[in-house]
Amino acid sequence: MKRHFIYAFLCCSFMAAAGIGAGAADFSRSETGNGSREVHVISGEDEAKAAELVGRMTLEEKISYISGLKSFYIRAVPRLGIPEIRMADGPCGVRNNTESTLYPCGICSAASWNRGAVERLGHGLGMDARARGVDIMLGPGVNIYRAPMCGRNYEYFGEDPYLSGETAKHYIIGMQEEGVMATVKPTIRNTPATVSARMWTKGLLMKSISLLSARLSGRPVSGL
Repeated sequence: MKRHFIYAFLCCSFMAAAGIGAGAADFSRSETGNGSREVHVISGEDEAKAAELVGRMTLEEKISYISGLKSFYIRAVPRLGIPEIRMADGPCGVRNNTESTLYPCGICSAASWNRGAVERLGHGLGMDARARGVDIMLGPGVNIYRAPMCGRNYEYFGEDPYLSGETAKHYIIGMQEEGVMATVKPTIRNTPATVSARMWTKGLLMKSISLLSARLSGRPVSGL
């Protein structure tokens, strides 16, 4: 498990260092047979480079790499040329020790039923993040509404996994075309926002609905 985390962090480092915006070799959009678009971010070359670097890291470097350095940063490994990576919380604006534009909340974006508008919102968030030196945004949030006790329902895209997945996908496309990596979160166990969250997520059906929304977005899942 530790090795997988390090691979993921290193792939993020390579993309952030190179700038994953439109035109980069490992970030492109292509038309599929049904007219939808796919976004390609992490290339096989990135994964091979990550594996090679992990093999060169000392045990101390591996342990320190998956631990915190300072708030919302992935530490650098200067010996191997791995840069420091800055992250920021979203999903409605760039947070953490900065000021930025506050965009419409998630449920408002989903209620528009407008993929283009959501994609433009993603572009705006991406530009705001880039201007502040942020490489990875912790958003969008795709948790499915199941209980009114969740204090972050406004950040999510509603009760329907297809609507949530499509909204998240175009939010991500816009953001990543600006060279900022999106992170789908939190898909399960964040329903009532209390310590009793587990009682709401025991059913396989509820987990399946949340994960369907995340899979439709086209990005890896975090924050389980």
